Order: sequence, then C-alpha cells, then structure tokens
Amino acid sequence: MDATLQVTRIEPRLSADLVSEPNYLITEMEGDRVGRSMRYANADVVTYGIDRVRQWVAEDLQRYRDWERDQWQFIDVRLVAVVEVSTADGKSIGTFDINGPTLGGVESDAGDDYMSETVRELAEEFRHELAGLGFVTQVEPSAPVWEA
Repeated sequence: MDATLQVTRIEPRLSADLVSEPNYLITEMEGDRVGRSMRYANADVVTYGIDRVRQWVAEDLQRYRDWERDQWQFIDVRLVAVVEVSTADGKSIGTFDINGPTLGGVESDAGDDYMSETVRELAEEFRHELAGLGFVTQVEPSAPVWEA
C-alpha cells in the first residue's frame, strides 16, 4: 500500500521546567563592591554608580522571592510536528508526532512578544530538521498549548 506523509501542524507545547532555577538573580555585595554575582561586576559600579547597582540587586532579589512564592516559573517550549498518514487516494489513516527542538529556562511571564519570537525561531530551526527528513513544510506554528 502506498502512503503519503504530510506535516499538517507544528504545535508549540509548554511544560514546567523543573530543572532551571534563578540563581543568577542572587548578588552578594561587599560594602560598595560587587562580591559574588552572575549579573554584575565592579565595572558596573564604576559605570552606573553604587546606588543604581544596589537598586538592580534589590529588584533581582524581589524577582527571586517572587519565584520562591510561585508567582512565576520556568517553562520548556517544545515544538512537535503532527504528520498525517494518508493512502494514495487521500484517505487519512492516522497521525504521528515528530518531536522537535526544545528551549528550557523560559520565564513564564516573559510576555507574548518574547514567546512568539521564541516559537518563530524554534520553528525555523525545526523546518530545517524536517527538510532533512524529507518533509518540506511552510506550516506556521499554532498557538502554544500546555501539556499535562
């Protein structure tokens, strides 16, 4: 039996990222100097001033505490191609999924523009991967859906 395979949808699927933590938001100050930090350096104190850097550190600490109180979380964004299998006469006989690229560590409150851009970039990468498997598609990704 001859069958055809066609990508009918690309679905962005969202799930909780249980690995990422916002440790980058923690900065230890040593007087008027940056002690330990993944975000700031003493050059920032010189460039922007100690008051500005302390303000940023306080805002980061508040964001970290918001995360601890589950006011935001990290999520994974994964693309899935839904492929329809049809007979030579066009009768659909089923579908299967092809898992695509995943990006973790996305902040759940990053905003619609950021999410749209992320999905667009992942979809571009995924189309290249699908082409390597013999699927040429211009299907645009659907709206993101949460996975259980």
